[in-house]
Amino acid sequence: MTIAKGIALLVGLLCSPTVVAQAPSGKIDPFGFQDIHLGMSIAEFKTRHPAPRTGPRASPLHAPASCLQGAGGPPQNAREDATRGAMRCDYSETYLDIQLRVSTIFVGGKLALIEVEPPTDTVSCFEPPPAESRQYLFYSANCKQYQALLHALTDNLGSVVSLASIDKQGLNVSHWENDSSIAEFEDYMCGPWDGSDRGWSKAVSEVLEGTYCGQSDILDARQPVMLYLDKELSQTLIKHLAE
Repeated sequence: MTIAKGIALLVGLLCSPTVVAQAPSGKIDPFGFQDIHLGMSIAEFKTRHPAPRTGPRASPLHAPASCLQGAGGPPQNAREDATRGAMRCDYSETYLDIQLRVSTIFVGGKLALIEVEPPTDTVSCFEPPPAESRQYLFYSANCKQYQALLHALTDNLGSVVSLASIDKQGLNVSHWENDSSIAEFEDYMCGPWDGSDRGWSKAVSEVLEGTYCGQSDILDARQPVMLYLDKELSQTLIKHLAE
């Protein structure tokens, strides 16, 4: 075989479908907000959001977070290991000149849920600018940065689906989903909120099921909210909080 024929044969083999390696499919990143993302470890979270400190040097680079076991309050077993059970960490931060309340819930030491609450009575600020001139003046004076916040919360999540409440007419929620995560933006926070771990368990179940504002749920007409859930970790969280 001549050198030219050998090179031609080698090129042909390398280009053959049976030889060319297929590029792996791109991994879809979990949902998140700012410097936190679903699935991150509680150790990494606490590095970014350490516990509040007292004294003259109590100004960490990132917003300090207060953590407690359970989701809605102390669990039945107050000595529970945080690396196995559920733990909730809350902090406040200013973003785009908006004061946000951020709550995170970990299970098995991994971040299962992120809840971002803008200030109350800002629901109308997340709607498109009004056409009427007097209302537009109020909107431009008080709501300008909220559209930018909405983009920060929801951009890069993929295609959005609108889910309607079966029991409360006229209420809808924006819903995003990928292989590992679910996100929802609720103009009006609505769910089985009763301040307990069981209430959180039911609320997480509704988001995973794609239902919103059921008959027995509590509607907060003043509070918009953004939720991010890790699908797998949230299933574990539901079982743990319901115990």
